[in-house]
Amino acid sequence: MLLRAPVLLASAALLAACDRAGVETPAFLLDQCERVALIDSSAGTAIVGAEDLDIDRIGGRLFVSAYDRRAAEKAVHDGADEVPEGGLYAVKIADIATPSPSVAAHPLVDRNQVAGGLRPHGISYDQASGDLFFINRRYVRDGSRWRLAPQIVTLSPSGDLKKAAEVHCAANDILALGERTFITLDHAGCGWRGGAEDLFGWKGARLVDENGDVIARNLNFANGVAALSSDVIFVAGTRERALYSIGVTSSPPRVEVATRLGAAPDNLTLSGDGRIIAAAHPSLLAIGLQRRLGAGRSPSRVIEIDPATGGLRLLFDDPNGTLIAAATVAVVADDILILGSVVDPGLVICRGAS
Repeated sequence: MLLRAPVLLASAALLAACDRAGVETPAFLLDQCERVALIDSSAGTAIVGAEDLDIDRIGGRLFVSAYDRRAAEKAVHDGADEVPEGGLYAVKIADIATPSPSVAAHPLVDRNQVAGGLRPHGISYDQASGDLFFINRRYVRDGSRWRLAPQIVTLSPSGDLKKAAEVHCAANDILALGERTFITLDHAGCGWRGGAEDLFGWKGARLVDENGDVIARNLNFANGVAALSSDVIFVAGTRERALYSIGVTSSPPRVEVATRLGAAPDNLTLSGDGRIIAAAHPSLLAIGLQRRLGAGRSPSRVIEIDPATGGLRLLFDDPNGTLIAAATVAVVADDILILGSVVDPGLVICRGAS
């Protein structure tokens, strides 16, 4: 039997309240944080849905992957003539360091360069080469319907599109690691098949390389991916509410649950001192309601993980989604915490950690 929306909302609130029991005081309190509008410097429009972030620590730039996913999915569902696009942007860290109601985001890719539309999802910056890799969720016409046909796109330091290669429809995040590239597939299938995996708890997610070869399988919604070395990769197991540690140089690759987080991790980034920063969802029910139905505000949490010990530190907690709902990514730049959300406009910037 299908539950009505008010019942689902009440259930989500109850689960979130239970999950908050015993949560420590975060390093950044809500009153130390502010929402900052991201303004497309070319179009002059406000940016919505900053789903993923990465950082160029040498060049002092923040990379932002953004598009309004609910608007795009509605257009696809309705069979609209066009599907809304987004953008891949660079923001100067110096512009964020000083409090301001808005900051300029400079487009890195001309939408006309990308067949099927520009809708960046997971991104990865290779500091050594200066290349920026991203999963582009393009759509192509299949008769009267739209079909998701994502690609891995490589952007050179000069802004040229070096390469575009098709990838599995469930491609979520990407990691450039030396000469290799790794991609998380959050499901084994897409459409109703992916829905069945979620409904029955099947572990069909995988980690694959640039050739499509499977590195690890039987993961539970593989999401963000990060690495401190070429030997071990950390993958967010969203429905596992944990981080996987995958030894990619062992044969066969070793897969372990590295640490359990008490919340569902989304994208992963690295701090300057080598700690993993995970944006996490305390309630998957709440984010599902907001993402799919636009109902309510999903709570947000950011957790810092010491990969050497598995120790956890709570950096940010917004249990009611008051300041930012459904935060999907967080980056630490010096003493600043930067959060992006798949559903909200702009960014949230936190300063002065306790």
